[in-house]
Formats: sequence, structure tokens, C-alpha cells
Amino acid sequence: MTSVMFAHWISSMLLLFETNSLGICGEHYCAPEQEVELTMADDMLGPSNLAELQTLFSSCVDGGCKIETIIYSTYDFSGDYCNYQPNVCHHNGTCLNNDTKPYYTCNCTDGYYGRKCSQKYCEHHPNACQHNGTCLNNDTKPYHTCDCTDEYYGKNCSENYCEHHPNSCQHNGTCLNNVTHPYYTCDCTDGYYGKNCSEKYCEHHPHACQHNGTCLNNDTKPYHTYDCTDGYYGKNCSENYCEHHPHVCQHNGTCLSKATTPYYSCNCTEGYYGKNCSRLVRSCEDAQSALARNDSGGVFKLDIPEVGITSVFCDVTDDGGNWTVFQRRMNGDVDFDRDWNDYVKRFGDIQGDHWLGLEALHQLTKTGDMEMKIKMITKKEVYWDAKYSSFSIGPGSDKYRLHVSGYSGNATNDGLTWNNNQQFSTKDADHDSHSSLNCASFREGGWWYEDCGWSNLNGNFRKTDGKGIWWWV
Repeated sequence: MTSVMFAHWISSMLLLFETNSLGICGEHYCAPEQEVELTMADDMLGPSNLAELQTLFSSCVDGGCKIETIIYSTYDFSGDYCNYQPNVCHHNGTCLNNDTKPYYTCNCTDGYYGRKCSQKYCEHHPNACQHNGTCLNNDTKPYHTCDCTDEYYGKNCSENYCEHHPNSCQHNGTCLNNVTHPYYTCDCTDGYYGKNCSEKYCEHHPHACQHNGTCLNNDTKPYHTYDCTDGYYGKNCSENYCEHHPHVCQHNGTCLSKATTPYYSCNCTEGYYGKNCSRLVRSCEDAQSALARNDSGGVFKLDIPEVGITSVFCDVTDDGGNWTVFQRRMNGDVDFDRDWNDYVKRFGDIQGDHWLGLEALHQLTKTGDMEMKIKMITKKEVYWDAKYSSFSIGPGSDKYRLHVSGYSGNATNDGLTWNNNQQFSTKDADHDSHSSLNCASFREGGWWYEDCGWSNLNGNFRKTDGKGIWWWV
């Protein structure tokens, strides 16, 4: 064995010691980073003390150990180690001095760990996440985390909640795995809700609809809907529109609550129409709009000024529709040989033979923007039409004078133009132009006579001797 003397100046102090430069491979001095105790020369440094020696060996030479590096010191390394060993953390962290052995610690960067930051967990443990996620290195224990794929969770992504808990949704939904706590969610079937699809709203809240409707379960908040009965609406079928809005029909009709918007309808009294019964029915056109009739016609209630609520028969299809029938002769059941007051008011059956009334005619036609149409059928079933583009009746103070013009149609002659500008006459009120004869009495029916000729559609239904229903041909 060969002895070698080393001498070195450090911090103005001579360090003198001896050590084996070569040793036998495998013996004590060949171990890497092995501490060796040496005795300092008393005559050189004074009192004896210990020094530290670190030796690094890389290979055996001629049966012994070759010394690669010798690092030695005569003083305490505390507080100064990182200056002498700047690369002790392998460039994977920051060296921090320490005043106790081993005189340093390493603050490792992300992904590295170990005393000298020389290890990377995920490189050494490629299957740490069970192939169910991505391994992420960490500088603190356990030196890694797992970023799990969907459906897996746990320290090593080894857990699948739904596989281990197949009944977690109570058979009322589908279990869906999640990577965060509680590691699953439930996709509930219709009618169920809650963390485990164990709740059914309507079963737990039997009075949810206030006894005014049917509760229907739902799988989303608020977990139910309402099928309200007629008259109720709102979140819990607790609203009744008519109770809260008693005057919505303007005192002209009855409010009927509904379960759908606008939550009410108005059943209007006679003579009114519109959403809130705020409009007066003044004509067949109004009535048609109000009731949306789409058949051949029928009886409607009109609010006629100075007359009041009056039933009229409206023809809504013939020649554009909206015709107000003010006279009809069908079977002779009604006697038209009437006095003045009857003709001013009305008489007959609105569904059959009838006369609407002179005052009603005046009120309906006084604007002057009216047409008149006469439809006639002979005993031989020949159909005649006579139409006038302008038609109006004067006021009672002028004996309901006739104003008519603009004839068209297929009747052989215009049988009414000769009666234009004539006052109305009855058997007890003679207003015709005849000098000596009461035409209404002679023709047995009230009419706008000139000198008893040209036409009379209010004559005796069963006579043909000039006293019956006739039109000049």
C-alpha cells in the first residue's frame, strides 16, 4: 500500500493529512461519496480535530481504486456549501445552504424530486396512472399526480365509480362517471330528480297545484310542471284571472278564466263584442268580425242607436257578405197589412217572415254609405235580382222617406226608382202622392208609394190581383 502526503492552503490555513491513493476494489475506500476520518498534524494546526473528505471513484486500476476527485476542508461548511458545490442539485433545482449536515438542501423545480433533484417520477413509473390518465411530475410526495380521463378518478386513476356502484341512480337514471368528487352524476329519467334520481316531486308535494290542476314530474328544476284546470294559471295554478280582474269585460260581459294566455275570455252581452266587450255591434259586419261566423249567415244581436239591442238576420256569403236582412217574405205566415206603429218598430219572426222596422232602417242607413239588394223568386221559380248602389231611409220626422239610386240586376224593370223620394205609408198613415187614394190600404201593405204603382213587396202574400207582392215588369 502506498501512502501519499497532501498539503493545501485553504483560508490561510495549511491542511496536512495522508490518505490511501489506491485501495482494493470493493473495500471501504472504493465506495462512492464515502466519508473518511483523518487526523490533523498537531504541530501544524494546534489542537487535533476532524476534517471531512469526499472521494469520488470512477474505475479500478491495477486492482486498486483510482482517485478522481478529492474535496476537503478544514472548517465547517454550514452557510457556504452551495458556493463550493453550485451544481449539487443537477441544474434541476436551487441549492439552499444549511448549517447542519449535509450543509444544503435542494428546492427542486416542478417534475423533479430527491435529495439532489435527480429523479423524475413519471419517467421511472410510466404506468403510474393505470393507462387511465396522464402522469404529472411533482416535487413533493408522492412526487406525481394523475390527470385522469373521463370516467376514472382516484390517486392512480384506478377507480371507475359507475362500474363499482351500478345502482347509484336507483334505477331511475343513468350513472355518468366524473373525475371530480363525488365522481359521478345521474342523468335522471323523466319524473325523477336529485343526486341519486331518488326524488319524485309530485309524490312529495301532492298539493303543488293548489288543487287547481295536475302536477307533472320533470327532471329539471323546478322538477315539475302544471296542467292547470280551466280558470287557473300560474306557477302553482294559484291564479284566477277573473277573480283578480273583475272588470276586465267592461261590465259588458262575463269573464271566463282560462289556463292559457291571456288567461281569460269575455262572454259579451248582447250588442257588445271584442276582447274586452268594449265594442258595440252596430252592423252585420261588426257581428261577423265579433263571432267569426263562416257559414251562410244567422241571427246576430246589434246595438242600434235609438232602438237598442235588436236581433237581425245577417247574410254573410251572398255577393261579398255582410248584408242586413230587413224584410223577408217566405211563406205568408206573417200579415204585413199593419198600421204605422208596427212598421216603425218591427214585427214577424226573425228566422222567417219579418220586417226589421223603419226606425232601425233609418239608424242603420243614415250615414248614406249603404247598398240595397232585392232577391225575388216568381211562382215559376224564376230568380230576379235588383241591386242599388245607394240606399238610405230618412228620419221619422220626414216619414222615413226613401232615397235610392244606381240600379243594376237581371229584373225586367227597375221597379223601385219610381218610388224614390217617397215617404212611407200605411193603412192608417197616408203619405203617398195619390190625390184621393190611400195606396197602402188599397195594396194591403205599407210601402213607399208614389201613386200606388211600380212595386209593392209588402202586399198580401196569397193575392195576385194587384193587392199581392208585385214588381213592375
